[in-house]
Amino acid sequence: MKPVEVFISYHHKDEQLCKELQKHLLPLQREQIINSWHPYQVVAGQEIKGEIDRHLNQAELVLLLISPDFTSSDEHWTGQVKQALKQNESGKAHVIPVLLRHADWKIPPIDGLSALPSNDKPIKSWDDIDLAFVDVLQGIKETVRLIANSDSASPKQTVPELENHQYQFTNLIKEGDRLYGEQKLEEAALKYKAALNLDSNSVYAQNALGNVLSTQGKLEEATIAYRQALSINPNNAVVNYNLGNTLKTQGKLEEAIAFYEKALHLNPNDADFHNALGSALYAQGKLEQASAAYQKALKLESNNALTYYWLGNTLYDQRKLEEASSAYEQALKLDSKNADFYNALGNALYAQGKWEEASSAYRQVLQLNSNYSNAHHRLGNALYSQSKWEEASAAYRQALYLNPNNAVTHYCLGLAFSAQKNWEEAIAAYRQAIYLNPNDADFYNRLGVTLYNQDKLEDAITKYRQAINCNPNYADAYYNLGSALEKQGKVEEAIFEYRQAINSNPNYADAYYNLGSALEKQGKVEEAIFEYRQAINSNPNYADAYYNLGSALEKQGKVEEAIFQYRQAINSNPNHANACNNLGLALYNQDKLEESIVQLEIAVRIDPSNTVLCNNFKFLTNKKDARTQNSLGLSLYEQGKLEEAIVKYRQALSLDPNNVYAHNNLGLALYKQDKLEEAIAACHQAIRLDSNLSEAHNNLGLALEKQGKLEEAIFEYRQSINCNSNNAYGHNNLGLALYNQDKLEEAIAQLEIAVRLNPSSTLFHDNLEFLRNKKKNKDDAIELNNLGFALYNQDKLEEAIAKYRHTLSLDPKLSEAHNNLGLALKKQGKLKEAIFEYRQALSYKSNNANAHNNLGLALYEQDNLEQAIAEVEIAVRIDPSSTLFRDNLEFLRNKKKGFWGALFG
Repeated sequence: MKPVEVFISYHHKDEQLCKELQKHLLPLQREQIINSWHPYQVVAGQEIKGEIDRHLNQAELVLLLISPDFTSSDEHWTGQVKQALKQNESGKAHVIPVLLRHADWKIPPIDGLSALPSNDKPIKSWDDIDLAFVDVLQGIKETVRLIANSDSASPKQTVPELENHQYQFTNLIKEGDRLYGEQKLEEAALKYKAALNLDSNSVYAQNALGNVLSTQGKLEEATIAYRQALSINPNNAVVNYNLGNTLKTQGKLEEAIAFYEKALHLNPNDADFHNALGSALYAQGKLEQASAAYQKALKLESNNALTYYWLGNTLYDQRKLEEASSAYEQALKLDSKNADFYNALGNALYAQGKWEEASSAYRQVLQLNSNYSNAHHRLGNALYSQSKWEEASAAYRQALYLNPNNAVTHYCLGLAFSAQKNWEEAIAAYRQAIYLNPNDADFYNRLGVTLYNQDKLEDAITKYRQAINCNPNYADAYYNLGSALEKQGKVEEAIFEYRQAINSNPNYADAYYNLGSALEKQGKVEEAIFEYRQAINSNPNYADAYYNLGSALEKQGKVEEAIFQYRQAINSNPNHANACNNLGLALYNQDKLEESIVQLEIAVRIDPSNTVLCNNFKFLTNKKDARTQNSLGLSLYEQGKLEEAIVKYRQALSLDPNNVYAHNNLGLALYKQDKLEEAIAACHQAIRLDSNLSEAHNNLGLALEKQGKLEEAIFEYRQSINCNSNNAYGHNNLGLALYNQDKLEEAIAQLEIAVRLNPSSTLFHDNLEFLRNKKKNKDDAIELNNLGFALYNQDKLEEAIAKYRHTLSLDPKLSEAHNNLGLALKKQGKLKEAIFEYRQALSYKSNNANAHNNLGLALYEQDNLEQAIAEVEIAVRIDPSSTLFRDNLEFLRNKKKGFWGALFG
């Protein structure tokens, strides 16, 4: 591509400004895109007018440097300007007025030309002259591209009839350009279309028509025009670029990128092309490629502030925040009056946590434009992050003064009020945010939090549910809803919501923590432990989770593991007073008294106003001997050293007669030694000291049951459960006692509760399985017994006996089966075996009237009349309504009378 010849016409008084222009044109000359010439380059020996005419005739672009001196100069006006306009009219050259200083230049014959800078503001009146020249340079570059790529820029027809045709065409193009420059778009389009009627193969006209249509927003028609231009000359870089712009505006980014790349293939040294490519790639989210495109643009044109700005945006979105800040700072060096650049810099600094610097940047924005609502809002954010709540509130209020319908700003104002505990004002701000945007889940959630802080739990719950309706995957809303429900005592519902939070965010440490806490409230310690561990996996520095995990493990008696977790809590937060307290108590329970006291001292030092900590410390120092002895007793008990344990418990009680745990522990140890009366006395003493001590009632029940006092034992087990419905052992022991009363259904119900409270207990599971098997066997046994009775009634005695024996193999204590077996054996004449079975029936069920009756009749057949009568009398006593039993009794008594009558008659 040959360089475009550029002729510069200026007055000698504007020489300095001309030199500045040439300095900006130098990169184009270096790349051989243009050759520039002006009359003051004529050297000695050359004929001045001849050289001027020669260069003007060769020029494809003429720059008229407008100033009062230039417009008042007849030499320039009647000479160079007149000839340049003639070239312009013939289509051989483009003429551009460049406004250097204020002058009335809108006069014929140049008043129809489009001038530079683009805002018609003379260069000398700009605050930054370099920026003005950059604007001029952009316009020159655009014209140079059109000249270089248009096959209609230099008509060569010489035939007279074609010259008239070309003249009309050129005039239409010039008129179109003028009208386009004046934004008279419909008229400009008509001119370009008329030109195309004269020359349908004009790339310039097709491109110009495309530009007008694109400016009108008629993007499809513009696309057609550009494509038509490219069908004529596919290697026109500018048209490829313009088509790319139109496609990008339509959101057809892949196609746009393809045309930008084609333009760059044709002209890789055009910064605008690289910028456009970067913009399309940015819109696609291809941030690294976009950054590369902007960086290439800057290599070609290092003084383009907007390119630095967009480079900064791509780096910001890649979270390359320091690099983004550097790019924004470069943009500001080139254009220090651009509020958007400062705003972007503020955002990058804010994202780095440099809130002071971000605040300064936002304040710079507001110095340039005090009505920049977003900057007020962002300044509020930066101040909020510095805990400058009042200043943040003021900034948000200013943003709302400028833009009262910004829901997010109302929301942020609510946050600032909440931080100051101005709850009512915060609620009003959140409600306004919701009014403006009723679909934002964050707004409802934060309003819920504020209502929760005022103990308005039902209102808070309503807002959390509305937040979830807006966003069913909103983990924070589920978590907050769970907290409110738990505060209402609705633990099961709270657990459900915590699990929903975790489903939405599997790394939600706080949700795992609260879930663990709620499960622990239900006595589900093992499940709670699992959730605390999940919380720690999500946040390895979660001191409270370590603390709760230690507490739960300690409840399971896993003291060493608990101590380890307490130490982890303290490592994560050395000022965690409760962890120091629990660690101290755990160490105390390990008989590490000195270490425990050290930890309690630390706890009290951290929180000297905490009554619990102070009391614990005092407890350790005042009653350490008693506690030590009791703890030793526990340790010995756990080792099976009962006698030694009892000694320690008694020593503990000699030091502290009101130590309820020592009494209870002593009772349990004595129970293990079968010293039941002493055990019962110790447990009664524990209950007198603390009637709600569930373990003491449970231990008392164990001792009473071992004495055979089943009803009393059951009463104590029930008391144990009344004191603590989560006492799994109480439910377990009650279940076993009820089983011994043959109350199998109730027994199973109690064991099921025990397993639910402590699903990790093998003992409870085994006992429950045992009872369920017993119930199944009993049900099966009853069915077999009934089947045997049916066979018996059919006189199928051997089969009946087999069924009865099978029944008793399943349930040896089934009294009815023993009784029925006796009947069958008696019918077979096996009287002794029958009597044995009747007695077995009565050993398992003493009030079995049928067994007493049958035993009496069998004894009668053995001539044991007295015992026979005694058994049938018992049967009648049990069931006085039975005619059979009364008849049998009368029969036996008559037999007795007959016997004595025969004997003495």
